[in-house]
Amino acid sequence: MKFTMKYILFITLVQVTWCVVCSYRILMTFTTPAKSHYNIGMAIAKSLVDAGNDVTVISSYRENNLIDGKYRNIFLEGLVEKWFEILKIDEDSTSVFDLVNQSPFENNRFLIELGFIMANLTIEHSAFKEFLKSNGTFDVVILEELYSDALKSLGCHFNAPVIGFSAGAPNAWVNSAIGNPWPPSYVPDVNAGFQYPMNIWERFWNTAAIVYRDLSFHIVHIPQQNALMKKHFPHCPDLSIVAYNVSLFFLNGHESYSQPMPYFPNMINIGGIHMKSEQKLPQGLQDFMDNATKGVVYFSMGTFLNVSKMTSDVKQIFINVFKNIDVQVLWKWDNERLFGLSRNVKLGKWFPQQAVLAHPNLKVFITHAGIGSIMEAVRYGVPILTLPVFADQNSNAVYAEHLGYAINIPFKNIDEKKLLRALNDLLNNSKYREKARERSALFMDRPMKPNDSVVYWTEFVIRNRGASHLRVASVDMPYYEYFLIDIIVYLIFTISVIFLCLHFIIKRLVIRMKLKQA
Repeated sequence: MKFTMKYILFITLVQVTWCVVCSYRILMTFTTPAKSHYNIGMAIAKSLVDAGNDVTVISSYRENNLIDGKYRNIFLEGLVEKWFEILKIDEDSTSVFDLVNQSPFENNRFLIELGFIMANLTIEHSAFKEFLKSNGTFDVVILEELYSDALKSLGCHFNAPVIGFSAGAPNAWVNSAIGNPWPPSYVPDVNAGFQYPMNIWERFWNTAAIVYRDLSFHIVHIPQQNALMKKHFPHCPDLSIVAYNVSLFFLNGHESYSQPMPYFPNMINIGGIHMKSEQKLPQGLQDFMDNATKGVVYFSMGTFLNVSKMTSDVKQIFINVFKNIDVQVLWKWDNERLFGLSRNVKLGKWFPQQAVLAHPNLKVFITHAGIGSIMEAVRYGVPILTLPVFADQNSNAVYAEHLGYAINIPFKNIDEKKLLRALNDLLNNSKYREKARERSALFMDRPMKPNDSVVYWTEFVIRNRGASHLRVASVDMPYYEYFLIDIIVYLIFTISVIFLCLHFIIKRLVIRMKLKQA
């Protein structure tokens, strides 16, 4: 009996010691003022906590659903409101919908401004400063990559490797940081809304947008962020070093809904990590969906766009269209009332989106084409009507239509006839549902679950103190070498010299022949 008790105590001590040893300290920052981005970040945090790690999250949103285990939240209170105030964009105003008119060039300037404000507000926040004074230690830093490179100084400050996270598939800011190629001949700029194959004019404007974005990144963005970093972290190296010192990237993408493009080995797709395996409908909504024998259309423009702030003309278009379809409609509406609705429309400030999409009576999803909504529609095999407003929504929508499970109508081009025709086509033509189910099968067919992938690769970076063996040489190459400009100049110079020499020789020969004939 004594031997057995000693054996149990020994095993328990070994297990406790192992848990202490294998538990890593992880710092994460998700300060982008977009709840959808934050939700994905928290899914990463939960995966790491569930694996037994000690996770600290610096965020612009307070975590209401507490994570069991070793978790700490540094809440930057008021940051989101301050961000909107500085940019003079009211989250509850039509200004957000006005972004629909931005060109890729304007959007790039907007993102650079957004990134600087975001990084500055984060670093200047009292809770952030208090956290830095605590002199904690971390094994790795995970931060969102969205034009806020000054925050990469946290890796330098805590002497820890950095992992980047992007709420979308490979894009300009990720590719720039990691050296991933993005040929403008077939990789569309994330905000251009083009789709391969591009015609000559699309390739021209795509090239112009990518060149402009790359130049402004290095000429405007990096110097701005470097000055900010040097002000608060003077002990860190220049940002020209820090910005590219990223071990690997987690990308919120997957081949089932993202366009195939170049991927380096340190770019890891984790699309779908935020999705819950089971999400139940409230009883009233369950009855509504169950009784809708002719089907349901679900309309949501995500967490960032408040549809109640659309112009009255656009609201009326939707009201008229929904009157003319013979199915039930769930409309995510952020205000108290909407007059003139037909009896088949049910309003709600919030719906459990994944549970709605999973219901067999759900026929069509009307969406702004945010990446989260796109992947959820793909996961449950639901055809979509896309109404993109700004940023990557245009590219997401165009590619969804290209794959055959969506019809795309840019928000700025909405009219009643077009919307009604598209909705009826999606409801009555089975080809969209078939294509959506094909994409759903691809989404589910993967070698490792996203949360397992996050845990493995995070701990891989920690165990190896970074992933320098995955770093591609292009990150350290100057532009003239990467684009072979020095080789081109050398060849032009050499060929020019040869031609000049030949010209000189031939000229001398001609002169001599003329002299002999004279």
